[in-house]
Amino acid sequence: MFDYELTFWDKVRKPYWFITRSIDSIIYYIKEKLRKIFRGYSGGEWYDFYSCHARYCLPRLHHLRENIHGHPMIFSEWGYEGCDDEYGGMGMLRKDYDKAIKNGEMLGGGIDAWKEILDKMILAFTYIIKENSGGHTKLEKKLIKAMINLYGDEWEEIEKNKNDSRYHLFINPNCKKDDDHYSCHVSVDDDIEKIKKEYDEKGWDYKGIKGHTYYHSEEIAKNMLKKVDEGMVLFSKYYQNLWD
Repeated sequence: MFDYELTFWDKVRKPYWFITRSIDSIIYYIKEKLRKIFRGYSGGEWYDFYSCHARYCLPRLHHLRENIHGHPMIFSEWGYEGCDDEYGGMGMLRKDYDKAIKNGEMLGGGIDAWKEILDKMILAFTYIIKENSGGHTKLEKKLIKAMINLYGDEWEEIEKNKNDSRYHLFINPNCKKDDDHYSCHVSVDDDIEKIKKEYDEKGWDYKGIKGHTYYHSEEIAKNMLKKVDEGMVLFSKYYQNLWD
């Protein structure tokens, strides 16, 4: 968007940055490996616990879902084929079971209902991984693809996800392009005359209204975040039932 000519010092320090950053990366890698060995977990496993925990849970939940044999008592159905027990094999009369269903003390639905709950947990963790992690595993890619096929991809570059961002641009002439304080974007809805005066006093240059196009669907994002919230609530609610 802006022309910026590299100075002699910029050209000289580029390979220096590459070398020092490479050395820092190697040292960091070794430190993290040692922390994993002696402490039991690396730095990324606590400062990025959110996505790290999701990546731990997802394959295990998926395996549980695919190989499950039972379900929590609350999903039990009264009676079963060939049952002649007046208590329906559950230790309660049918009328008491129906009352428990009505009061929410029992949910019924059997193993299919329990699998549906697990699917909602899996969906929540899948979305968290898609949005916060890279280098996806084969299973993660498979589940992410299935999720996108069902609910859409909020970042897909299609017309209905297209957005135009417009803003007033100010440039600090005393900074290089790669400095943190080189530019400032101000909303087109703000009082530009007042802001122009403030930035003029600071010595910044006004470059007019600029804009760029980006792709994101707020509708899909909000829908998926609701599903994440639902899945996390269920994960907490049935945490002690996550065994088979």
